Amino acid sequence: MLRHLVRQYGFNLHFTKMLVGDLTPEQMCAQPAGVVNHAAWSLGHLVLSADQLAQLVGLDSDLPDGYDALFSAGSRPTEDPPTYPSRDELLAELERQHARALEAVERLDPEAWGQSHP
Repeated sequence: MLRHLVRQYGFNLHFTKMLVGDLTPEQMCAQPAGVVNHAAWSLGHLVLSADQLAQLVGLDSDLPDGYDALFSAGSRPTEDPPTYPSRDELLAELERQHARALEAVERLDPEAWGQSHP
């Protein structure tokens, strides 16, 4: 089962990169038709989620400064591109967080999968 989870985790990263790969800074922060969580905020939130997965499997948090306040649940996305890291910076950080979380998951003792989620 771990092999399937790892494969899907990698697919999700690949698909995310494909979805935003050609967006301009303005498109990354666009909030059309009342959509609040634009692409830049969503990518940053995925970075936080990957860091939280890493913490669940025993690593310390390793977020860049300011990411928690900017991308945590309850933060308020804005349409101002300079507020956010660039698309390339967000994707690089997401890839880095994915890699460290995945490495920790693959080293995880199989008995840990039976423990309840905190």
